[in-house]
Amino acid sequence: MPLPLPVVIGSDTAGTVLEVGDGIENLAAGDPVAGFADSGAVAAVAVTRRECLTKIRGSARRRWRVRRRGSRRRGR
Repeated sequence: MPLPLPVVIGSDTAGTVLEVGDGIENLAAGDPVAGFADSGAVAAVAVTRRECLTKIRGSARRRWRVRRRGSRRRGR
């Protein structure tokens, strides 16, 4: 399937919020999140709408950090 150039691939993303726009509630810089971008999620920085993101919390956050570092958790 040919794609128009330039093409930016990917739509699912996870990372840390760098900044938020006016009127955004329950989300702040530094929050770990996962979600979807309209396009271009395979990048160092992605921009998306608030409704496309969810915060990573609790034990899910710890597992995400461990996987991101490429190491294994020891014990429970």
